[in-house]
Amino acid sequence: MVALGRVHTQVNVRREVRRKARLYRLARRGLLLFVFYMGVPKIDLFVVTGSAAIRPEDVVWSIAMLFVVFPAMKDYSLPLVPRPVDAYFPYLMVSLISTILAVYGGQIDSIFYFARLLQYSSWGYLGLVAAYGLRVSDVRRMMLALSRVLAAWGLLEFVGLIPSVGRFGEGLQRLSINTSGPFEASVIVLLLMFLVTKRVDRVLLGVVLLLTQARSTLAGGMMALALARNRTTKTVLVVQVLLAGLMALAVFGDLVDQRVSETPSISKMGSLLEDQWELAPRTDSRTEYMNETAFREDGLNSRLDLNSPYLSFEIRAARWSTIIKSVTVSPIDFLFGWGPGAYGLAVDSGYVRVFGEGGVLGLGAFGLFLFRLLKRGDRSTFTFAAVICIATVGCLIDIFYASKVMPFFWFVCTFEAALSASVRPGRTLRW
Repeated sequence: MVALGRVHTQVNVRREVRRKARLYRLARRGLLLFVFYMGVPKIDLFVVTGSAAIRPEDVVWSIAMLFVVFPAMKDYSLPLVPRPVDAYFPYLMVSLISTILAVYGGQIDSIFYFARLLQYSSWGYLGLVAAYGLRVSDVRRMMLALSRVLAAWGLLEFVGLIPSVGRFGEGLQRLSINTSGPFEASVIVLLLMFLVTKRVDRVLLGVVLLLTQARSTLAGGMMALALARNRTTKTVLVVQVLLAGLMALAVFGDLVDQRVSETPSISKMGSLLEDQWELAPRTDSRTEYMNETAFREDGLNSRLDLNSPYLSFEIRAARWSTIIKSVTVSPIDFLFGWGPGAYGLAVDSGYVRVFGEGGVLGLGAFGLFLFRLLKRGDRSTFTFAAVICIATVGCLIDIFYASKVMPFFWFVCTFEAALSASVRPGRTLRW
């Protein structure tokens, strides 16, 4: 009987070893697919409808779900709705209602844009699998490799050896790397700076960050540094960013001077917002909004000073005013918005887009999501820094809907949350 018990124990041990080995392989595969997703260029393979298109990213995501997430969720006792996906759930529910209302009104492509929200947040499940199957050092090593690839890509793009794939930075001498534009690229670079521990790599990423010329991302980084608790890391990171800034100034000083001259003061922003609010029309349909905000004489151009050094912010103010006025006409629109994807590719404010597409309920649910993440997190964690960064950048950029930034956010934040709560209690990605 004793011998039989020993055999039974050995069988159980071997079975558990095989289970852990399989989970490790799944997690490793998922991490590689995630890094590949972050590295593939953001280009359209074919257009579904309007501005909605299928990209190489979608192919990688499908493979990750089929061959990593579904097998892991089926065979292992992983949380069905992990943190921080649970905090995002109320916003998804409001967006679902907004989508149903939009489809009822004829806006069929809202289904596609709502599916994007689900797709981006589902990368959190890859982070969950990674937390249960891998070590922190495995993830940091892959993030270091990704940072080196993107830094090299950015520098080669700047000298003209790699073409720009971005649709929002063309002709502006601003890096977009493998994203849709300099804004998305800059946030990815900044988030990698929070994770990478090697100083030389942080300096290189800092140079690339400055070459994107994304002022809102620099503001987000400064806010994260100001509010973080880890003073030693803060000091080191500030010195490294300053060193990168001095290197960029020495070589690209004219570009920096130009961007500074185009930055309006807070009072000037308020004045431009007031002017555009007076001029903005109320629109009753998506088609009318697109016509009113198109760059033509009978559209947006009639309300802009095309020679103004602050033209970029004027365009934002005009779009925001039109959206807010239009959504507040109908009680249903005010509550639930016009539905995902109603305002095209660029609104240039994540919060205005959330309000325009999801109404006041959507804006409230999204604000609660950010608040819950900040309340849960230690100020020395990656999650805290990432939330502060995207919350700041979201004031002037549609960053909450970026197909590179949000999967990165979901993957790393879910990895950190699972690591701290269940796998290795108290362990986080301190930066």
